[in-house]
This record gives sequence, C-alpha cells and structure tokens, in this order.
Amino acid sequence: MSNSTAIRLVGLDFGSTTTSGVVARATPRGRADRRSELTDVAIEYRSVPVFTPFRGPRIDERGLADWLDEWSRESGVAGHDVTGGAIVTGLAAQTENARVVRQLVQARFGPALIATADDPALESWLAFMANCRELSLAEPAVRFLNFDIGGGTTNVALGQAGDVQAVGCYRLGARHIRVDAGTYRIVGMSDTGRRLLDDLGIDKRAGDVLDTAEVAAVVDSVVGALEAVVEGTIRERFGHAADHFEEVAFDARVESPVITFSGGVGELVYRAAAGEKLPGTTAFGDLGIDIAMRIGRSPLLTRSLASHAPTALGRATALGLAIHHVELSGATLFLPAAGLLPLAELPIVGRLSQHATLDDIAAALRLIGHSQAGGCIAVALDDSRLETVRSLGKRLATALEAARLPAQRPLVLLVNRNAGKILGHYATRWGHLPVTLVVLDELSDRGAAYVTVGRPHDQLVPVSFYGFAGGAGRLP
Repeated sequence: MSNSTAIRLVGLDFGSTTTSGVVARATPRGRADRRSELTDVAIEYRSVPVFTPFRGPRIDERGLADWLDEWSRESGVAGHDVTGGAIVTGLAAQTENARVVRQLVQARFGPALIATADDPALESWLAFMANCRELSLAEPAVRFLNFDIGGGTTNVALGQAGDVQAVGCYRLGARHIRVDAGTYRIVGMSDTGRRLLDDLGIDKRAGDVLDTAEVAAVVDSVVGALEAVVEGTIRERFGHAADHFEEVAFDARVESPVITFSGGVGELVYRAAAGEKLPGTTAFGDLGIDIAMRIGRSPLLTRSLASHAPTALGRATALGLAIHHVELSGATLFLPAAGLLPLAELPIVGRLSQHATLDDIAAALRLIGHSQAGGCIAVALDDSRLETVRSLGKRLATALEAARLPAQRPLVLLVNRNAGKILGHYATRWGHLPVTLVVLDELSDRGAAYVTVGRPHDQLVPVSFYGFAGGAGRLP
C-alpha cells in the first residue's frame, strides 16, 4: 500500500485542576504483512495547560468553550476532519459536567472525537503509553512503573517491552485540600481530603490555616502511600484507611522497577530534579508543589529520575489519547458505503471465536438488538483460511437472518485477521440480507468496552478504543 494522506489526531484531557490539549499529525502506512500503522507521528500543537473553568461545582460552559475555540484556531484543526479522544476525570467527570464537555467537544471536532468520563484503567494505560512506552521499548527486559499524579487521583501502570501489564488508581492528588494561593489557608476539601485530615488527627476545616507540621504530615502521608504502592504494602501500612483512597487496587509487586512520573505533579517532580525554580508556595491553590518536593526527597521514588526521564512529562494523558488508542483497519475491510461512517460510541457487546456456535452468535446479536445505536462484536480467528472464514460467515448469516435486526442498525465486526471483506460477503449472503454490516479487520482486541469508528482516509479507517475495564487492576 502506498503512503496515504496524513491524519490529524487530537487528544484532550479535562481534569479537576487543569485542562490541556495536543494535536498530532501521522501518516498511515501499509506494512509487509498488510497491516496498516500510523507512522511519522509529529506533535504539531500543545496547548498551554489552563485551570479547568468551574462555577462552583459546575463546569463553566462558556469559559471552556472559549478555550476549545482558541485551541482549535491556533492548531489549525478548525473545520477539518480529525480523530482522537478526550477524557474527563475528577470533578469534570460528574454527570452534568461530563455531558457539557461531551457536547462542547463533539460540536467542535465531530463525532469521530469522543469524550469519555472517568475511566481509571484507561487513564493509567494512556499515561504509560505516552509517557514511558519508548523508554520501555528501548529496555525490553526492564519493567517500568508509571505514576500519573494529578489533582484528584494517581493512576498507576506497570509495563514491559511497551505493553501495559497491570494498572491501579488511588485517590491521591494535589487538590483534595484546596488553599488560597500563596498561603495554607484552607478554602475547601474533598471527602478524601477531610478523611485524610481526620486520620492524621488534624482538626482543621475551611477557613483554618495548616501549620508547617500539618502540611508535612499531609504530604508525608500521600508520598508514603505512593511508596507503599511500589513496595506492595498499602494494606499493611494503612489498614482500613486505604479504603478512603484506593479506587482500583494495584495488585502487582515488582522488584526494583524503573519509576517514572507524569501528570501535573509529575511534571513538577522533573522540573525540580532538573534544578528549575518552581512556582511559589501553593501557587496553584493546592498542595501539588509540596507533594512534588516531598517526592524529590524519597530515595525509593526518585531512584530513576536521572537515568530515565520521559519526554512527555505532564502531557501524557492527552498525548496518549491523540496517538496510542487509535488503530487502523483497511487490509480488506467490508464497508458497503463510506457514508455509514463515522460511528461514535458503539459498545462491544460480545467476543466470538471462529468456533462460535449459532447460540453464541445469537446471544451477541440479542444485545445488539437492545442498543439503539448498534454495536460491535470482536471476532478472534486463529487463521484466515477460506474454509475458516466461510464457515463462520455462514453461521453469522444464519443468525443474522433469525435475529431480524432493524435494517439501519449498524453492526460492526472487529476482526483480528486479514479477512474483513470475505467475512462480510458471507455474513450478508453477498449483500442479500437486509442488514447494515461493517467488518473491520487487522485489529487487536484490547479488552475495550466500546469504540468510535472514524471516517475513511484513503481506504483506511481509524478505530479508537475506550473503556478498559481492567478487572482487578489488570488489563487483558
């Protein structure tokens, strides 16, 4: 396959404290094995991180719209076809706020760019992929542990040779106790922050000032929890108090991993390690600077700072959304009409092997029948021989005929082998069944919960994966 025109990729990260965006350009290119991949990835635009605009607990819709419009103009993507993703975490992910963010994003970038609410496993995976994947690939025998530390959470990911093996999420962040910038006078706190003060025996509320010893006790507790994650001793050190901040338990225990950081606090850690002067006391209205400085005094957490400094630093989640969650389909895809795409937020309702029975297929199709937007089925083939594909395709056709799905309801098959076109022909009986079927091939099953399928680019289709459940802190 010859080189194709470039694809514009957008990543947006909406958090409790800050919001930022990244725009990249990449070229789809065919490989010798007929798979397609994004190559020549270049970051074209990085926004300046801004405070996420709130009016009380609600997103300031006008304020956020102004930032998105400005970034869209500055990056040159306004009015152009893009793909990518946005993640909404912390306070920004509360139900009404997430709805507002979704509307603002899709109104400006189209349905091919989706906004997803708080997804700890996905955020952990994205941060690792964008922050230290290249370091991990360069040293495939070494295991890397990435801490993505923001305002509300610390997302943890362990990986080796560029692949994430385990994830976790802890409500450890800079903004659980909010203060007047330049002081330690408390202006508000989350439930987690209030419990932390109670556990430490600190009787302070909004309007009170934390003294030097109290600030030290708070940041020591946060950093101590991070050290306990590395050592696998969270429960031993914190007992039932861990229930207050453990959202997704990180079960893996690894001897001497390389430790990297990302997120707002992570960026401050690297800036301090490089000798840069950090902003003044509580300049961001939280304890982020204090936590970063305390991390810098931890021999355990800082042992890899000098030897393994990532380049992404604080922009890891946005960068990961722009680049690392997108795959390309197009070896022999089955797409009856290009106008069917894009398709946003399609749930993956089932996973079938090439040995799936009619009952297996019927069960998955019943779930599609309950989804007004349609849905996807992931299909794992052991090989792409004609007899294998034909046999499964005929069973799919029998089940589709019996299911009587509404003719306009899209069904997307996500196939791991180079077999999309022939499987689609057999499954639709060469176009005679009244179904809207799309078959996208050469896609790996990431254990995602739903996908967005973008518009075709020179016969290639970008597919974005979301909703990594990660069962018990592990990715499939």
